[in-house]
Amino acid sequence: MRKIKKLSTAFFVLVLFLTLSAPAMAAAAIDTTHPVSLTISYQQDGKPIPGVPFALYRVADVNAYAEFTLSGDFKNYPVRLDGLDSAAWRALAETLAAYVQRDRLTPLDSGVTNRNGELTFPTNGKTLLPGLYLVIGQIFSDGSFVYTTEPFLICLPNLDEKTDTWQYDVTVSPKHTRTPIPVVPPDDTDK
Repeated sequence: MRKIKKLSTAFFVLVLFLTLSAPAMAAAAIDTTHPVSLTISYQQDGKPIPGVPFALYRVADVNAYAEFTLSGDFKNYPVRLDGLDSAAWRALAETLAAYVQRDRLTPLDSGVTNRNGELTFPTNGKTLLPGLYLVIGQIFSDGSFVYTTEPFLICLPNLDEKTDTWQYDVTVSPKHTRTPIPVVPPDDTDK
């Protein structure tokens, strides 16, 4: 009975290992020389929001096996890039955005959304290579509302979980909040 219990435990551990590692092993290696692009689609209730400024920062290099190494302006910051869940990735984006502001880092690329609410990086004939990127949207007002965008990190290329392939041209819709600008009634004290 003890032998069967040990074998079933070993079998369970093996199945668990294969299940957890299967997605990482199934996708082909990343071509680290293949150019990448990121399109931001900025909409509210299906309507495009033009004129929203964004900045793009390269945080880390990525190897063929989707492992990150901090690079450039970010290589000496005391942050981890492995073993993070989605909440930790969001917190890391906020932390890195604070470093960008504090240290006044220069973006790799920047631009504003067009009349269709879209912005594609790279801009102006530049080239982007695979890596981990930080995207920061500036606070924007259209006169009626203020739009505040959450900073986010994205790996380019990005793994399409449905097809289990690397997508080198990625489109995202960043999370944002929209706050109405209060209407101030006219001052009647002058009458």
